Amino acid sequence: MFGWFRRLLGSLETPDGEVGQFVRIHLHAASSSADHWHVVELDYLLNDLQSRLGIEGEVRPPIFKEDAVSILIFGDDAETMYRLIRPVLRHKSMTRNARIELIGPEKQVRSIHFAN
Repeated sequence: MFGWFRRLLGSLETPDGEVGQFVRIHLHAASSSADHWHVVELDYLLNDLQSRLGIEGEVRPPIFKEDAVSILIFGDDAETMYRLIRPVLRHKSMTRNARIELIGPEKQVRSIHFAN
């Protein structure tokens, strides 16, 4: 994992101070510019993810890095959150070939290459 991402994970805690679990969705742009990300399409994706999660998780604002964008979802159980959002990811063109990481307790990471 990147150092900046590890620091970010260390700083995300539940309101009662407990460290939760995360789902990280990493999307690559076709070009090497953050302008590639259509704001409206990304906004729809974020809204659809949050709607699907309900109270099981919280979608954080996207993090743009060069030719990619990362979306962090914070909650109590990474596996449950992934099961809930998988139908959304399956029907969005911008999630084609996304890399998904489930970050559980003790920050162990399980990577999934998502090809819809």
